[in-house]
Amino acid sequence: MNKPLSPANRALSAIWEGLVLGGIGAALIRNDWRFLGVCVILAAVGLAVWILLPSED
Repeated sequence: MNKPLSPANRALSAIWEGLVLGGIGAALIRNDWRFLGVCVILAAVGLAVWILLPSED
């Protein structure tokens, strides 16, 4: 079983995922793929929130 991440590591992971996926979404928006770009950014926000939620282990 995997060891749960500390709160600091979860925060860093959420920030990293947000930056990567947010950058992809921003690039899509800039290249006139607005709907897909917004969907990617919303998915990045959802993933960051999911990462930040405490695990139940």
